[in-house]
Amino acid sequence: DFTSFDANYDQDIRNFGPVVNWLEDFENTADSLSNVIVYNTAGDAAWTYDDFSGNHFAEINAFSAMSASESWMIIPPVLLTGLDSAYFSFSNTKNFSGGSLDILISTDYDPDNSLDPSSASWDTITANFAFSSGGYQDTNSGRFSLDGYLEQQVSLAFFYQGAPGGGNATLWQIDDL
Repeated sequence: DFTSFDANYDQDIRNFGPVVNWLEDFENTADSLSNVIVYNTAGDAAWTYDDFSGNHFAEINAFSAMSASESWMIIPPVLLTGLDSAYFSFSNTKNFSGGSLDILISTDYDPDNSLDPSSASWDTITANFAFSSGGYQDTNSGRFSLDGYLEQQVSLAFFYQGAPGGGNATLWQIDDL
């Protein structure tokens, strides 16, 4: 029946052919960050599972860290075969300033071989997304087309760099991957 739709219907989205969804909304409190790979390459600030007003998300902030920190949150490899198109999007919230957050993509990351992201090659795709301007403003990233990666296995990653203290450690909350 195409005469009425619920509030989640988006009339601009049409799906033809196979549909594969990889969704992590962090709402299953039993899962925490078990559906992503967290890997620190420096320091002690790491991605954590947190919530505010009943909404759960992945969060990172190096403000209270003991030293400069680098931490990855990696979506395990997803095989994009048999699809007509694919995209990646997420929600993000920011507060404070300093440090950086980059979004990267890899076609050769193999966590069965090594969890260390340096074992793979990564392309930075950060400029393709919209980011929160701060003040805990929720922002949808927009959609990044993965059509150039169809018939390949891809991993996507959030790479955070920050240092202890004010002005060095942006707080980021990531949700709805």
